[in-house]
Amino acid sequence: MTVHKQTLLARDTVRLALVTVLAVGGIAGSAVTLASLGHGSKSGIIGLGRITEPSTTTQVLKKSAETRYGIALPESFSHMPADQISAQLQQIKQTGFTDVRFTISWYAVQPANAKNYNWKQYDTLLSAVSQSGLHGLAILNYTPAWARATACPATAYCMPAQPGQFATFAAAAAHRYAPQGLHHYEIWNEENIRSFWQPSPSAVAYAGLLKAAYPAIKSADPDATVITGGMSGVSVASAGYIEPRTYLASLYQAGAKNYFDVLGYHAYTFPDAPNDSDGGKNAWSKLASVQPSLRSIMADNGDADKQLWITEVGAPTNGPGSTVGDGVRRTANSDHVVASLQASIAEQALQDSTQLPWLGALFWYTYQDASTAQNTNENFFGLQTKTGIAKPALNVFTQFLRNRSD
Repeated sequence: MTVHKQTLLARDTVRLALVTVLAVGGIAGSAVTLASLGHGSKSGIIGLGRITEPSTTTQVLKKSAETRYGIALPESFSHMPADQISAQLQQIKQTGFTDVRFTISWYAVQPANAKNYNWKQYDTLLSAVSQSGLHGLAILNYTPAWARATACPATAYCMPAQPGQFATFAAAAAHRYAPQGLHHYEIWNEENIRSFWQPSPSAVAYAGLLKAAYPAIKSADPDATVITGGMSGVSVASAGYIEPRTYLASLYQAGAKNYFDVLGYHAYTFPDAPNDSDGGKNAWSKLASVQPSLRSIMADNGDADKQLWITEVGAPTNGPGSTVGDGVRRTANSDHVVASLQASIAEQALQDSTQLPWLGALFWYTYQDASTAQNTNENFFGLQTKTGIAKPALNVFTQFLRNRSD
């Protein structure tokens, strides 16, 4: 899962389905220096309805389709018994979600060598997704031992030694699952932080992976949509952590423009809400409220017509640290929020999503708590508890999705 959930480095429903004229900002050159923007563990977004992008040019952006709303599932989801997988997918569908995001791990499919494949657990998962009527978004990630770079042989988060080997795996997945309706592929996860791209994050190395994987997937499935790995919204630029706007500008400089269809991003803000103002440094504000923003960088590189997908956003309601909410302010060890604040975070994210014509999808992490163990906040991101008790945020989604379908 995402490291910033653990360390807190960065953390009415009117549909906008018309042609929207936005002023999209430029940025001098491809490289971005963010030192002047400051650092911090949290930040906020300019209030709802005031999202602007100063610019010297004006572009017309069309919302080509309704925003997709989905659930991002934990990597462990595919390891559950088949009946539990099907039952939870049905719950997700009944709530009104249209999409689910899940992992297809390279190291699990090809653990021993480049010749042999073991798709068993993912065949079960994809069959259940297809039967549920939900649309799938597959994250293709994480390297088997035989394919890792020599600098990081001990971890699956190691970058591939040869991008072409990953591309062969990606094409095999697309070929196998396109007949079951899977056409959305996210390449890696939070590749801009060392926790998920070792030995250290590199936009140049990741661009090389996109350049290999994109044509391979398109060849196997011409209808495929390729999404960049959801970048961490980390605000602390330090060794092993590249701020997402800096990383995106470097991706363009490395020639990645023609090797992705959609930009992926993780917009965690907890224990703050998306609209909490903190100098424009939180993950949500980086979408479009600050200069440069992710959108202005895309526009400056000729990608204003590409969508951006929030492939993870959410907030945990328990954990080993202190709680934020109900009048309790954050402290140095705050790592979760009260259930009512989780609901407020969900509500703000959903409301804002209706105002962003370029936002193609929003995935909430996740549907059900993984455990009742309080040793990590990772166990408590669900819209319902491990025992199936709904949290207030579940009702927020239910009402929003119901109103949206009316």
